[in-house]
Amino acid sequence: MIVNQLIHAALSGCSLLITLPDTMELLLLLACCILGTLFAQMAKSISRLLLVGVFGILLPLSVEYLSFSLGFWMPMGSASMAWLVSSILTIAFLTHHEKRQKQQALTLFGHYLSPAIAEHIWQQRDSWLQSGKPKPQEMSTTILFSDIKGFTQVADQLEPDIFMDWLNEYFDAMSGIIISHDGIVVRFIGDAILAAFGIPIPRHSENEIAEDAQQAVRCALAMEAKLAELNKLWTRKNLPMVATRIGIHSGTVVAGSMGNNSHMEYTIHGDDVNIAARLEPLHKELFEPTESELLEKPCRILIGDTTAELVRRHFILKEFGVCVLTNHPVSVYRVFGDA
Repeated sequence: MIVNQLIHAALSGCSLLITLPDTMELLLLLACCILGTLFAQMAKSISRLLLVGVFGILLPLSVEYLSFSLGFWMPMGSASMAWLVSSILTIAFLTHHEKRQKQQALTLFGHYLSPAIAEHIWQQRDSWLQSGKPKPQEMSTTILFSDIKGFTQVADQLEPDIFMDWLNEYFDAMSGIIISHDGIVVRFIGDAILAAFGIPIPRHSENEIAEDAQQAVRCALAMEAKLAELNKLWTRKNLPMVATRIGIHSGTVVAGSMGNNSHMEYTIHGDDVNIAARLEPLHKELFEPTESELLEKPCRILIGDTTAELVRRHFILKEFGVCVLTNHPVSVYRVFGDA
């Protein structure tokens, strides 16, 4: 075959195939790696990624066919393989990097976040993340404080292991209800729970703000129903029954991350947070449920006037009084159920 090609070239005057220098072939491979990486970075979906792969095969084959017709032999098979391998490695790296970023961003919320909100947060990350951390923002939200009545007495009468199992059972049930109502458990404070509805994605419409307030009150009523179930269960296990006080208030907060590199958490601050915190223990001496009430209505739910205006049509409210909780008087209402 070699001799035949030499004779054919001599008789017909056709030149032999020209090959590229080794340096040029290495540069060609490098160029295909760079192009494969750049195109893979631009692929934001599976369909686009498939197009990158097909393009990475067809382009080198087209170049090889064209060069062969012009008398050049170019090893585009290895170039095509370089394109595909670099694309796959780039996608794998970007996927791993994005997963780590997502995990880092959502670690601030622990596990107390619904999958739908977590995904929404990640999809909107460009609007609220700053250097991998939530940037401070002023937002409209509804705050919920919950606290166990007589917690100290319960802690003193139980063995440590039984007490922790009892408390974790309570927290698991209540945090699950908060999450199912699109709320976020901001933190546990001893036996108290601080939750918020409407963060960390800012609310811009009145309907969204009203829906957050309604979800908070629905959540409180669901917590009451769940605690009644737990009290019945604990009675059968010879464990103490408890009641809870819940305070809810709607307003503006400053939300953001707080801490250092070793420990950081998402938190909320503002006068409206203080009002919600003070609604919960307001005149707590007046709340003394009987044993039968612990099995049916073991919660007292108080809401501030801003929340009442947003939920008035949906729930049965009774005026509790006007109290000065921070710098101004607040009309307080007690929630008795759905309207």
